[in-house]
Amino acid sequence: MNSWRTTGLVLTAIVAAGSMLLAAYVGAFGPAPRSAQPVLHGATSAPLAAVPVAAQPAAVAAASTCPAQPILQARGEGDGQFLLQAALSARTPTEAAAFVAVAREAASQGRMRDAEVAWIAACHVAERSSGAQSAPVADMKSHMGQHYVTLAAQERTEAARDGLLQRASTLFSESAQAFASALGRNASRTRMAERRLASVREPATLRAALRQQAGDPTATMGAARSGSADIPGRPAMAGNAHVLIRSDPELSQMESDLQRLRSQASRVARDPRGMRARDAWAQAQRDSQCQDRGCLVRWYAQRRQQLLNEF
Repeated sequence: MNSWRTTGLVLTAIVAAGSMLLAAYVGAFGPAPRSAQPVLHGATSAPLAAVPVAAQPAAVAAASTCPAQPILQARGEGDGQFLLQAALSARTPTEAAAFVAVAREAASQGRMRDAEVAWIAACHVAERSSGAQSAPVADMKSHMGQHYVTLAAQERTEAARDGLLQRASTLFSESAQAFASALGRNASRTRMAERRLASVREPATLRAALRQQAGDPTATMGAARSGSADIPGRPAMAGNAHVLIRSDPELSQMESDLQRLRSQASRVARDPRGMRARDAWAQAQRDSQCQDRGCLVRWYAQRRQQLLNEF
């Protein structure tokens, strides 16, 4: 009886030892446990998750209503230095007003492509901060449209002129829609934008607008224009200058900026009486000599520098 019990214990020990050896073999040489699979899934999930993130900038750019690229060629030495991509990078100012100032300064210096790029940048920045159907964006598009109309009046070739007017028409249309959305259909700025749009779509009105924008090609600041007030059919010079200023948003803004600068200079001028006399003479010079927009732009740039010298 004891021998059977001893034999059973020995067999049990042998079976247990065999099981342990088999488990050790499977653990060392068998397939990897399934618990390692989530690690593999985690390693491959990162690139897949990055795909939508990479696609976002393209979607944002496609949604913009502002022009994507300038259409003007550089005109003269010093023009074409302002790049749109660099202007919209994070290293540049994020206020639209900063680009508006650059646009006006470039236009006053004759750097029309740089002015165009600055207006486009201002439009994009205004759109980011205020939305596509906002008054600030409508204002930027109106300014850009006027910039192209002014340049179209100076073009000699019909193809170049038509290209500029086509972009101006698109911008005026979008400006009118944005003003209507932001301010209402009957708002004065909406109606002004609609009139600008009509001016580039109606042939007779367009020809009149181009003649007004072109003005006298021989006119320069400081040059005498004797006898022009006596020419039949020509409006009084002073009245024409004021009409141009009131009807042009950019010129109106220049006038407002100049009045503010004039007020600041009058408070610190060393010779207040002399400053008033010089200012009256400059105003008379503008009203007697400037019959076109280009002359007024040059006058404002010149007068601004003169007022800065009063400080």
